[in-house]
Amino acid sequence: MVINNPGINTTIGDINIIEIVPMEIEGNNWFCVGFEESSQKRGDNIHLALILSSVTKNYDNDLVEALLKSLAGEENVLLRIHSECILGDALHSGLCDCGKQLSSTINLISNTGSGIILYLRQEGRGIGLRNKLSCLAIQEGYLRGKKIDKKYSPDQANLVLGHPIDNRNYEIASEFIKLTGLKSIRLISGNPEKINTLKNNGVEISEIVDIPRTDHTQRELKEIKEKLSRNYHYPNLKFS
Repeated sequence: MVINNPGINTTIGDINIIEIVPMEIEGNNWFCVGFEESSQKRGDNIHLALILSSVTKNYDNDLVEALLKSLAGEENVLLRIHSECILGDALHSGLCDCGKQLSSTINLISNTGSGIILYLRQEGRGIGLRNKLSCLAIQEGYLRGKKIDKKYSPDQANLVLGHPIDNRNYEIASEFIKLTGLKSIRLISGNPEKINTLKNNGVEISEIVDIPRTDHTQRELKEIKEKLSRNYHYPNLKFS
């Protein structure tokens, strides 16, 4: 028997829930929720919500109903908005600390017992992997595969190649949080754009939670310093 059109594919407000899957991550039972904007069909580039809560340990037959009931009205829920970074997240590149932040978040949420990671498909600060690779190349002193006499900083690289410093958008994160019915969150971020977008869309942030950053590569350190100049807030930052 062939099942045609598998998946949930249900629209709630501005969110289209594609599928929900119980999934073990680092020894804990999470829900992995695939979703997209109801106004935008993303094909295989859908966003993911990784959710750990009491219901992921003992869920009922209807996963969507069980999950939403478990989150509605919850306060001070740990939440991170994490933009896709294949080089850092999957390949553990020393060009950025994205993978370290993701691992630290998973550990923090696992130790707390509940929380949410919104994994948004915004590779390369929203300019895509193709453009990101070109930006990384001139940061390392190469253009079109040839050595050049200057290495650009991360922010400079984006600008000199005609891209914004940061082209990401967090409206979809706000909509997903409102869909869950969470009363308040503890946001794991020092990014002022994330903080302001959520607040402007009515999401109550009870606390900003910082991830300790240590053992930086020189490349990571350069990007962190530029972020600090753009009003990122890293109170636990320690320069080694």
